[in-house]
Amino acid sequence: MDVMKSERNKTIFISNGYKFRFHKMLKNEVQRWTCSLSTCKCYMKINDSNTVIDSFEDHKHNKPDEKTLNRQKLSNSLKRKAVEDINILTLITHYYYY
Repeated sequence: MDVMKSERNKTIFISNGYKFRFHKMLKNEVQRWTCSLSTCKCYMKINDSNTVIDSFEDHKHNKPDEKTLNRQKLSNSLKRKAVEDINILTLITHYYYY
């Protein structure tokens, strides 16, 4: 299982080539993750040690192309880096001019 960040800096799990987003916390520190395609009913439940304890992964859609996933990972990390750099420059500018 792979992990990436979304454009909004949310954690996304990748399992068997499909993206899952956090849905909600269940009892006993179990997290429910659902397929990132909103019409898909697939899910997985992960315990606090990031082990899948239950899942339903009968997707009725094609999984994203691996090249697309890699492009999304790179693009999202570059966007976050650019925002961090702008914030640092703003702080430095504010410090020296005010």
